[in-house]
This record gives sequence, C-alpha cells and structure tokens, in this order.
Amino acid sequence: VQVPRVRNATRLFAGHNHFCVLDTRQRLTCWGANSMGQTGSRRERRSPPRVVAGTGPIRSVSLGDDFSCLLNEDGGIRCWGDDFSNDGQPGPSHRPARHPTIANVTDIALAGENLCFLIGGVPHCMGVNRRRELHVPTPEMGGIVIVPTAVPGVSGISGRASLGGHFWLSGFLLFSQVFGPKAAGVPIQPSHHERFAGVISG
Repeated sequence: VQVPRVRNATRLFAGHNHFCVLDTRQRLTCWGANSMGQTGSRRERRSPPRVVAGTGPIRSVSLGDDFSCLLNEDGGIRCWGDDFSNDGQPGPSHRPARHPTIANVTDIALAGENLCFLIGGVPHCMGVNRRRELHVPTPEMGGIVIVPTAVPGVSGISGRASLGGHFWLSGFLLFSQVFGPKAAGVPIQPSHHERFAGVISG
C-alpha cells in the first residue's frame, strides 16, 4: 500500500509507531501514532502524513518511542513530542524546539525514551537511565538525565551512533538492561570485529 500524500522521498525514518520521510525539497513529512505530538501535528491519536513545520535545514533525523529529533546543518538539535523542552523539563509539544545549549553535533540517535548525539567524537546522552542504559550518572529526577552528559570511557567515534536494547558505537558495544544489572551500562570493545562504518540497533 502506498502512503498517500508522500512523493519524492529520499530517506525513510521509523520510530516505535510513527514514521517520517525526507524529500528532495528537504521537507520532512511524518505520520502514525501521535499521542504526544511526535509526528509534528497537534496531539491526536493518529496522524495522516503532514509536513513538519519549523525544521530548518536538515542533516539527519531520528525517531524514538513518543518523540522525534532532527539534526540541523549548523549542528543544532530540534525535538518534538514527549521530549525535553527548552527549559530542560519533559513536556509534550508538536512544534520542533531547538535545544538552547547543544551545539556542534555531528550525528544523533534516538531509542525508546533516550537521545544520544556525537560532539567531537564523544557520545553525549540524556533521557531515561533507571537501569543505567546510558552509562552516565543520574543525580536527580528519579532516573531521568535532563542535562546532556558525556558517556565516560568512549571517545574517538566517527560515523553514526545508534541505540537500542544494546547498541554499537563504531567499535564499542554498550550493554543495557537486556544483559541484566551487572552488565548494564558497561562499555566494552568486542574481541572479534572489523572496523565498520555502519551500525545496527535492536
């Protein structure tokens, strides 16, 4: 079945229950589940394909469970849905909001309720960290990291960071809750691997 009102798409992005495409005119069109405004439309249970307003020039896009983010060409990040708003507090919004302090980003990756991004080859993360999924300290807000925090012990990363139940960061495998609390959040370098430019998340 062809998705209606979507033409000239060049890239496709998938979240938990919503999708987006970027077309040849650099327009971002999203559709699907929209309980938190994650498709860029006003909050409704389901949204048909609609162009997301207020994106700016787009370099990359990533989708999580109930929120969406994009990386602008100038290295800034904009997010919408059940994300982290400009004041650093969780709150749903269908309007892409630029984070006021994050800059010089080269790539982004969302998974579940988490956002990670690369600055100078170092991954920084924010989001839900109750089981140390992000391998960063959680000093407040009941296991939610609201301040972008560098992941300790990981640097020199190039290419795309990707998150999931476990995830690869260009040569490093970071365990999360799927391996249990002992291994949770511990970055290791696999003993058998080749250098790689792409990633897979699960």
